[in-house]
Amino acid sequence: MSKIKWENGYTFKKCGCKKYCNGKGPYSRRFTQCGYDESLTTGKMFDECKFSMQIAFHIVFKISPIKKGMPSLELSRGFGLR
Repeated sequence: MSKIKWENGYTFKKCGCKKYCNGKGPYSRRFTQCGYDESLTTGKMFDECKFSMQIAFHIVFKISPIKKGMPSLELSRGFGLR
């Protein structure tokens, strides 16, 4: 997935750095000039998601066919979230 996001290269918006190495998390990149780690979800729909991507996609899959939505309390109970 990182090849898709950064296929044409990437310039970090804060410092303009183009050089990077592997970051702390899986598929993340650490920019050498500023030391900032950026993940695949940065600036995307699931940015700062506090639970796994698998649960996030499962929630979207469960909610999408329901026209009126689903109460958040029911979702939290169903997925064991607070």
